[in-house]
Amino acid sequence: MTRTNIAAIETIETAERENPVCSCGQHTAAVAKNDGIWLECLSIRDADCGPLGRLLAPFQEAGHVRMLIVEPLDYAA
Repeated sequence: MTRTNIAAIETIETAERENPVCSCGQHTAAVAKNDGIWLECLSIRDADCGPLGRLLAPFQEAGHVRMLIVEPLDYAA
């Protein structure tokens, strides 16, 4: 395992340990997306993904934990 991978794992573990629960009471989890690894409230992840859910998503995320914890690696470099 590379030093970069170890640092990323440590960052994820620290973020989960320091922010285990959102202010709404739901647990948080690390979520991998194209733009990095985010710590998110599980209520955001479990939200309805239908057309109405996608339309309302920005409003539902307000007040919930959602923070970028690991930036995507630039593999092209």
